[in-house]
Amino acid sequence: MNNKGSDFPWRIQRARVRTAFTLLELVVSLATAALLFVGLGSTILIARLVATTPHGPGNTVITARGLQELRDELQFATRVLERSPQSVRFVVPDLTGDGIEDAVRYAWSGTPGDPLLRTLNGQAPRIVAEDVQAFSLDYDLETVTERFVPTRETDEVLLDSHDLPVSSSDESVDLDHWVGQYFHPSRFRDTILPTNARHWSITRVELLAYSPTVPVGTVTSRTYLASIDEKPVGNWQSPISFMSVAVPANPAWKSFAVPITGLAPYEGACLVFAGDTAGSSQMLLRSDGGSSGLILSTSQGATWSHPTGSLLYRLYGRYVVAENPVTLTRHFLQRLRVTYRVGKHVEANLRSEVLLRPAPEVVGNWWLAGFSEDPTNTDRNFDGVADWIRQDGQSFNQASLADGVWHANTRLENRPGHDFAGTTTVRIRFRNAALGGDGALFEMRVDGGYAPLLLRLQLKPDGTQELALFNHPNGASASPLATVSNLTNGFVEVRLVVAAEHDMVHLRVQGADHGAYTYTTFAPVPSDRFVSLYPSGSQAEFDYVSIWTSEDQAGN
Repeated sequence: MNNKGSDFPWRIQRARVRTAFTLLELVVSLATAALLFVGLGSTILIARLVATTPHGPGNTVITARGLQELRDELQFATRVLERSPQSVRFVVPDLTGDGIEDAVRYAWSGTPGDPLLRTLNGQAPRIVAEDVQAFSLDYDLETVTERFVPTRETDEVLLDSHDLPVSSSDESVDLDHWVGQYFHPSRFRDTILPTNARHWSITRVELLAYSPTVPVGTVTSRTYLASIDEKPVGNWQSPISFMSVAVPANPAWKSFAVPITGLAPYEGACLVFAGDTAGSSQMLLRSDGGSSGLILSTSQGATWSHPTGSLLYRLYGRYVVAENPVTLTRHFLQRLRVTYRVGKHVEANLRSEVLLRPAPEVVGNWWLAGFSEDPTNTDRNFDGVADWIRQDGQSFNQASLADGVWHANTRLENRPGHDFAGTTTVRIRFRNAALGGDGALFEMRVDGGYAPLLLRLQLKPDGTQELALFNHPNGASASPLATVSNLTNGFVEVRLVVAAEHDMVHLRVQGADHGAYTYTTFAPVPSDRFVSLYPSGSQAEFDYVSIWTSEDQAGN
């Protein structure tokens, strides 16, 4: 059994005998008491309205009862799906006992004498009151803005180089002689970081390296943050080892991978090479006295010196820049004013208002998979089409559902025919429970199907999980936007906000902000619009996914 966030319904547990109240029982008791008080308040409302209406008390009672039902349910709304002068549809926590949110709609045709109807989950409507002469709804909305500053990472570029020697010499690498180079953005000659740069990273470095004798052992490249005096500080990062025999026999440019990311524009880094064999040079690196940044250690990194000169190098990397700020607008229903009358007596008009706390968001479209039931046999947005299908067209395996969790064994797709061309919010709770493969995956095509976004959750050998957000700029190759590591091995809750009109996606993981990113679109023929959940060579478990669009979007 899994606890749910605010976008998911309550679950029901079998009662057990205890000698004291648990916190959950106390919360449920308080919620039950709140419902009783709501009912009591509604009873008082009826009595007050009847007592203060001079004519038509029978009609007033009928009118007040219909109003009572609307008020009672609306106070628990989590989202508003439809609002008009004669109808309102909203989502509430589980009413039917199936562990999934429900959608309730109250509507009047506008023709005097027609009934007020209540519809639950798109089923046949039920008459709340007959002979309705007036029913109008007036909405007080609160406008809330969210401001994001998206970032974009550049392609790999040549950041800095010193490859035209003035006077050359060689630096030997072995167990007791470590050789390195200091890099800092303020010294870059090939690429000057722009003023809106947020971070920079090193992808690789080319060095003039060789070994004139047959080398032995292993050489390791290590990356350190740099101190203010341009020396390595702290623990080394991103170690990459290679056999010394991989070094060419004659001086040649050799590329070394250096995966270090997230450096601030004011931070420098030191790349160091260390051997594991004493008394014999395992690698020679060509240096030059015409520049600076060379660092040496004869104490296995305990102390460092700065001789005059520099290694001959070409430094490659990327940098992240801040784009123009993006402001998104959402609407929340604070108060609903109701004018309502049953029967011919004008004096029986009732006017009331419902104050909603917390205020539910007003949305345009909504899709949900809660996995308490077969997702291929549900229509939670009531468009007449099953919300989810198996990609292979086969029947859904009910045995893959357990305690409201889908143990994924196939690919589920939602093809709503929606462009997701405005603001779309996604909340998903999932985990990867076994090593291997790409783990648990959530894929979504936004902006008319032209922008593929992918969430990948992988279990790592140390027992933690790693979440990665990718953009597929051409529909095939994956471009990483963000990575969140060291997550627990339990369920991970992710919130995505996609602003397609700005080509931006914002990521929040376990309630923590992990930034906004600009993505790239492409033009498939034809456009492919879908949402998909699936495992990839591993054991993936999905607790729920909820997707909704802002109110001002077009449906297609």
